[in-house]
Amino acid sequence: MIALKENGLITRTKIGIKKECKEFYTNLFASKSAISPPNIQPSSSSGIPAMLTSEVRHAIGQVETDKAPRKDGIEVELLKAGGATLWAALAAHFSKYMRELHVPRQWKESKTILLFKKDDKELLKNYWPICLLSTLYKTFTKIILNHLTRELDEQQPQEQAGFRAGYGTMDQIHIINQLLERCHEYKTPLVLTFVDYEKAFDSIKINAVLQAIHCQGIVDDYVALIQELNSSCSTDIMLFYRSLHILVARGVKQGDTISPKLFNISLEEIFRKLNWSSGININGEWFNHLRFADNIVIVGETIEEVEEMLRELDRESARVGLRMNRSKTKWMKNHQVGEGNIKIGAEEIVGVSSYVYLGQEITMEHAISRELSRQ
Repeated sequence: MIALKENGLITRTKIGIKKECKEFYTNLFASKSAISPPNIQPSSSSGIPAMLTSEVRHAIGQVETDKAPRKDGIEVELLKAGGATLWAALAAHFSKYMRELHVPRQWKESKTILLFKKDDKELLKNYWPICLLSTLYKTFTKIILNHLTRELDEQQPQEQAGFRAGYGTMDQIHIINQLLERCHEYKTPLVLTFVDYEKAFDSIKINAVLQAIHCQGIVDDYVALIQELNSSCSTDIMLFYRSLHILVARGVKQGDTISPKLFNISLEEIFRKLNWSSGININGEWFNHLRFADNIVIVGETIEEVEEMLRELDRESARVGLRMNRSKTKWMKNHQVGEGNIKIGAEEIVGVSSYVYLGQEITMEHAISRELSRQ
């Protein structure tokens, strides 16, 4: 990172770049408006079962091995080499943390590295902030995830294919391709809108996450534990061999294995509030959207219908801290749909003739030869 652009001005000095980073991430991770935490009542005798040595051994095997330096200096290989004695000791400590619903303060501190995504390298919003979390923390949350995966996945609808066993990007691409073919064959009007969120994982409010998992039936003890894991957190962003200390009051940690599931359950709570009765009617059921984590496609037959769904989604998303990226959200229509525009407030959403969705170029003509040439 040699320069940053903010408000049209470019700064190239180390002091200026550090100042921009500090302001950007302090603002990103600050809690902007209050959402009340759920009314939870953890049981006096923990509703979370004691952790087994075998669970610890299994979770250590699941944690990704990497050489990135962490604050605790502990690598996964060390935990693997520790053997049964170490695993039993960790199981005892982890069980204590779950019973008391309190984890070590050091687990709430992390390092963050910035990974460039695409587009303009001089804009901070085009970087992923990846948390380098304590290896012990990641092992602990991996075990919690193993406890909750089945319950969390049971709450997900068939429209959501992100971060779920047995689902993948090809499922959503196949559905889109089938939809394009059928609408072309039967001359059915079709409007697709591809929704893009700004910093979705980093922006969602923690209390909104807690409300979602509580409303969807997760035991209060687990809700309280997740609340504890995400309270009073901070991170150090490394720039020019020095760290910028940032307080983290919102977002789910990118780099934590449980974060994708927490985000999915929060997004599902948004869609349950929307409860759309619009879109395309297929055998008596409404088909109006697809999801792959935060990659959302809204489906409808008219511009007005899709515009209304988009506005409702934008409103509910904003309530939990998510902001729709107006410049990257796009829409397209087939020839059976008349001319028109889509707006969110005063901002117009740009219509396009093609869009790359989950790695495949989508066009209303369903031009496979064009996609093969692109590949």
